[in-house]
Amino acid sequence: MRKPWPISTTVRNPERLRDFIDFIEMPIVQGKERIKGENGRALHPTQKPEKLIELILLASSDENDLILDPFFGTGTTGSVASRLKRNWIGIEINEDYCNIAHNRILGREIKENA
Repeated sequence: MRKPWPISTTVRNPERLRDFIDFIEMPIVQGKERIKGENGRALHPTQKPEKLIELILLASSDENDLILDPFFGTGTTGSVASRLKRNWIGIEINEDYCNIAHNRILGREIKENA
């Protein structure tokens, strides 16, 4: 398991954190990556970009490590972790989001209230 980045654990300098965040430029989730219902509207209000989760997982874990996402939503973390050969546990209170995540990770078509 990788050691935590010093910038996030020992150094509490807002300028260094700002410089790191400025390094990452991510568009909002859109296009094919955005999970939408039959009406064309997003099924989750805060879906994260896969590229962002990929950067975080590559920087903080190795293959076969265990990743915990306690706010699993539509399963972006599980989907990316599987692709990067990480084990994962996802926790989500909303049953609709659980079903969406389940279908997404299995590569099934996603339907509203599935």
